Amino acid sequence: MKQCKGKWNRVGKSNRLFAFVRIFAFKKTGVCCWQGCEQNFGLTSETTRNLFLPPTLPIQRVSSGSCWMRSIDQPSYRLVSTRGFSLIELLLVVAILSIMAGLLTLGLQGVRAPAIRGAASQVTSGLSLARQVAISKNTKAALFIANDTVNGRIPYRHWSVGYSNKSSGNWTLFKKWEPLPEGAVFLETRMNSSYNVLKNNPFTQSVGQPQIPTGFTNTTDIVMDGKTFSGIPCIIFDSDGAAVSSSATPLTHAAIRIASGVVNTNWEVTLSSTNQYFFVETDGMVGRIRMRSPEDYK
Repeated sequence: MKQCKGKWNRVGKSNRLFAFVRIFAFKKTGVCCWQGCEQNFGLTSETTRNLFLPPTLPIQRVSSGSCWMRSIDQPSYRLVSTRGFSLIELLLVVAILSIMAGLLTLGLQGVRAPAIRGAASQVTSGLSLARQVAISKNTKAALFIANDTVNGRIPYRHWSVGYSNKSSGNWTLFKKWEPLPEGAVFLETRMNSSYNVLKNNPFTQSVGQPQIPTGFTNTTDIVMDGKTFSGIPCIIFDSDGAAVSSSATPLTHAAIRIASGVVNTNWEVTLSSTNQYFFVETDGMVGRIRMRSPEDYK
């Protein structure tokens, strides 16, 4: 081995450069050949390989006469990088994750919006149905909001439509009780001057505060299909399609607020937002019914 190293050390710089260039040229062709190095410097094949290859890298050896070859498909240790992430790359990853988290938060908040809109659409159809029933049957009809748990009803989430029997004064259920979508609740009714058609109507309840709604200003006591309902919230239409109070007083405006929240077992409503709600309103004498979002009052 000393003799081999001595021969290598006595080789001029130009011959060494020639040997490296020759080896590089053979690498470009797909096969690395060591024969020229062995002939020029008098080194054995094993010694030549030890000089030019890392001893820890497994080599696929192919013997062809006195020439040793290594296939180029073996990974080169020069291509293996041990460099870690730079500061810019780490900041970029953190920024991307922050953006994704923000989008996810907005998406989760926006899940409630379709529920409120769907609930407002239901109530709009319910008020229209009640008005049509009042006109067609030439009697009073109303949309009722549940305030008890009888027969599985959820207070301030279930609603129905019924009409009055002129002879007995009792009521008949016309549309069975139906719940609002999950996450939507009835919060209040507003009549006449208590409902502002031009400006935003403030909430009487705070977010996250469980409370039995007290904003239902139009309630009545009725017997419907043999069952007694006390203080049930409602919007009533007279036989001509005009909205009236429970005492048959004509109304200029009547509206129901549907908000984002949940109802617990104590009949308490907990609001989850004061920015997501709809009013379903009727303008009294004309009978026009429509749903309005917070943006409509700005």
